[in-house]
Amino acid sequence: MIICDYQHYYQQEVIQNISIQAKKAGFNVAVFNFVSRTGYERKNQIGNFSLLNLIPYDNLELLFLSLDTFQKSQEQEVYGIIREKVTCPIISIRRYLSETYNVLFDSRDSFHELIKHLYEKHNYRRIAFLNGPR
Repeated sequence: MIICDYQHYYQQEVIQNISIQAKKAGFNVAVFNFVSRTGYERKNQIGNFSLLNLIPYDNLELLFLSLDTFQKSQEQEVYGIIREKVTCPIISIRRYLSETYNVLFDSRDSFHELIKHLYEKHNYRRIAFLNGPR
């Protein structure tokens, strides 16, 4: 699995659940974590791209890729490097990529249902939503 910032809650959940299911099926999971989102600091970007060259792609039977955890401006470059090196199937998590298997989530309905529940069942009328830089 290739992922950035594994210390974040969502990434930890993804890694843990994939690892649990892989173990049940008799597989091992190797996690290749980048120091930080590529592109934030030049020194980390150089180190992160070097890590892509150290992964033993020939030993992989399947590759999970969480490309949306990378800096958006670097996604295509990271994906290009991986496509050149990988010979196994790729499963992209949360980001549609052609020529891969994709696991995509649409949270719009979930948020709609959450707000509807808060409004109808709990009579909340002043609801705020804060979003990050993306």
